[in-house]
Amino acid sequence: FDDLAGIIGWEWSRLNPVECHSNVTCPNYPEVRYTLPNEIAFKNINTWISEIEYKYPIVPTGYYDLAFDLWASDNQQSQTEIMINLEGGLKDESFQGIVTDGINEYAYNFYKAGEEGGQVGWNFCVFTLANQNIVQANVKYARTVNIKALVDQIPYACLDPSWVLPDIHFGNEVWNDQGRIEISKYSTNFNGSMIGFVGFVGNVTPPRPVRKRHHRR
Repeated sequence: FDDLAGIIGWEWSRLNPVECHSNVTCPNYPEVRYTLPNEIAFKNINTWISEIEYKYPIVPTGYYDLAFDLWASDNQQSQTEIMINLEGGLKDESFQGIVTDGINEYAYNFYKAGEEGGQVGWNFCVFTLANQNIVQANVKYARTVNIKALVDQIPYACLDPSWVLPDIHFGNEVWNDQGRIEISKYSTNFNGSMIGFVGFVGNVTPPRPVRKRHHRR
């Protein structure tokens, strides 16, 4: 929805989620997606700081996250997924350590994902906010994320800096149950230019088609 108050968001109800295969639940991906006018190599990103303000009129139940989801690619076969969780995260993660973006601390893990059944897989770099919100109904939360500072800490083996970024995704991954989010600010300083929205003007993609992921619930 995108109402006259300039708020964008979505509501979900997944009381009977679909299983991709045995004991693996397929998430949905309601999100805001910003497509860059031109793809940019990660090595050419000098500034990348995002500010988010949001609230939950319906507090999420079940398992979900709220995250930036970024894909780097060599425009051929190889790709890396970078996920920055502001809420939720992977319950079964064995995190490798703690890093900071200069604002907050994040637990992190870098590994190969999606290799089940002989698939090629991809590099997966996950950062999960260490000090997360205890979500309450209709309370506005504000987060500032220095994405550039986090990306700079990804090793070359996981992210080749010559690989390109085509777009920026921000939203929920929803495995089950229900919730409703309203986003009133999504503003990003990207290489000195402001992109995103305050008093939202933008597009929301519908829940994305299920893609095979490493998440198991």
